[in-house]
Amino acid sequence: MIAFKDKADGYYQFDWDGMSEIPEWTKDMTQIDVVTALVVPPTYAELRAAAYPPITDQLDTIYHEGIDAWKAVITAVKEEYPKP
Repeated sequence: MIAFKDKADGYYQFDWDGMSEIPEWTKDMTQIDVVTALVVPPTYAELRAAAYPPITDQLDTIYHEGIDAWKAVITAVKEEYPKP
């Protein structure tokens, strides 16, 4: 993202890959900053949710291997991504 300021104190921004030419409509503007996106790291809950097997696989594990096997899988995820 790149931002420009025009003479009337208006601000404009657009996606720019850094390789192509700057658009012609910015020629009378001053480049003020390259804006970077704030990346928020995932929470432990989001990491845990992504690490758990799909519910169909969890139910299949319970049916074929028993509740203790399922608990082992879930416990491993919880230990990998503990609550803060």
